[in-house]
Amino acid sequence: MQGLSVVVLVALLIAGFLAKKNPEHYGLTPFGDTSIKNDNQSTWDMKEAFTKPAIWGVIGAFLTAMIGEFLFGHK
Repeated sequence: MQGLSVVVLVALLIAGFLAKKNPEHYGLTPFGDTSIKNDNQSTWDMKEAFTKPAIWGVIGAFLTAMIGEFLFGHK
C-alpha cells in the first residue's frame, strides 16, 4: 500500500510539473467564456449530427459500457 502511495505521489508531481502553464498557452479557454470568439466552432442540427462518425463513436461507447455493466456488473 505504501508503494502505491509513492507511485501516486510521483505521478502527481510529474503531472503538476507538466501542467504549470496556463490553458491559454495551449489554445484553450474556460468554459462559458464568450469574450473570445472562435471561428472554428461549427453548429450542427440533429439530422446533420447523426451523419458524423463522432456521434456514432460516442453512442457505441455508451452502449458497450451499459451492456458490459449489465452483463458483468451484477453479482
